[in-house]
This record gives sequence, C-alpha cells and structure tokens, in this order.
Amino acid sequence: MRLRASFFFLALFALSASADDDYRIFTGKDGRTIEARIEGADKTTVDIRRSDGARFTIPKDRLSEKDIEFIDRWIVAEAVGDDRAFEIKARRRDDNEQERESASTITEFRDGFYDVHIENRTGMDLSGLEFWYIMRVERTAQGKKEDRKSDIWQSGTEKNLSINDQEEKEFETNKIELVETRLKSGWYYIEGGPGKARDKMDGIYLAVFYEGELVREYALPSGILEDGREKMKTER
Repeated sequence: MRLRASFFFLALFALSASADDDYRIFTGKDGRTIEARIEGADKTTVDIRRSDGARFTIPKDRLSEKDIEFIDRWIVAEAVGDDRAFEIKARRRDDNEQERESASTITEFRDGFYDVHIENRTGMDLSGLEFWYIMRVERTAQGKKEDRKSDIWQSGTEKNLSINDQEEKEFETNKIELVETRLKSGWYYIEGGPGKARDKMDGIYLAVFYEGELVREYALPSGILEDGREKMKTER
C-alpha cells in the first residue's frame, strides 16, 4: 500500500507547525543531501518534492538510517490519519446501577463510560499507539433553582496499543459516577428548584499519538472537538 499526503494529516501538522516545517534535509548514504518534503511512501521507496516543485522517487535503502526511521513514522502517521482506513467509533455505556432511598429522595447511582471501537484497514500492522481521551460530564446541582448545571472533565490514556491489519479492537474508558436524584411525592425544595437532578455523559474527545506526534482526532459529538483540544493542551 502506497500512502500519499492527506489533507487531514497536513492540517494536523498546521496546528503546531508552519508549512515550511514539512521540508527537511534528507541525507543519502553517499553523503549527498536534498531539502524536500514527503509526498508519498511505501515499504521500499519514498516520493519527495523540493520547494521548487521538482519531484523524485528514491529507494529508502539509499538514505540514512535516521531518514528511514522518519519515513517509517510518516507512513504510520498517514495511515492512522485516514479515517476511511483507520476507523474510530465511541459508544456511551452505563454500568453498575444502584439505588438508595431516604425519607424525601430516591437517588440512583451508575457508572458512565465509553466503549471505543477501532478497526484497522490500513494494510499494515500498527503498534505503539497512544489513545488519550477526555470526557465531559454535565453535572446538575440538587435543589438549586439557578446555575444548576456545570461541566466536569475526566481524562485517561490507553498506551502502547497494537492492532494488526484487518483487526478490530475495543477498549473501555475510565468510569465516572453519575447521580440522579428525585424528590418523593409531597416534598419540595425551599429554593424552588426542580424535583429532579440528573448527571449525564456529554461527549468524548480522543487524540491518537504515535511516537509523541498527534496523528488523529475523534470527537463525539463533533461539537466537542475544539473544547477537547483546549483541554488536551493543559491536561495531557
């Protein structure tokens, strides 16, 4: 499978680097050098383009070991960055439901989390992937009439994940305790707040890293993407 530079992958690099940073000095085993950027690559060759537009296809084994390692990292990053070849899906789940009752309230507790499903159709076995995620939960304060809702965030990491070509894998995120409280009939809050307060899972942002480089993002719902990115800058 030969990989070409995708718009998605280049856009991710634009988050932290200028366009000029895509160019690097490649060094041949004979000592000659060329400044260029990768346009495509496979197991044996790499396509590069100089800033003047000239293109070359070079056998990888003619390059330095450092360049070969860089190209191999590029190939993996390109593959994971293609959402058609490397599919990520998340599904919200509840578990471990319990109920407690007092004279005035009924309170339900449950663990909220996400099942993350990954499918690899890149044509290569992948290893050393890190999945960093952060979940948003909408908390509802019991008994309050105003300013009842607030957001909390909880992060987690799935490290050193390996997935072979044509393989599917799943992992569970950390679990967050969610609470739902209901007033019994005949009771009310002095402040006039609603008789029901319920926490809910409000979304997940997931970032995939390979050797420290961000190569893929996923968000459910998509509207949580920007908030997730900002949280990643401060919490990862």
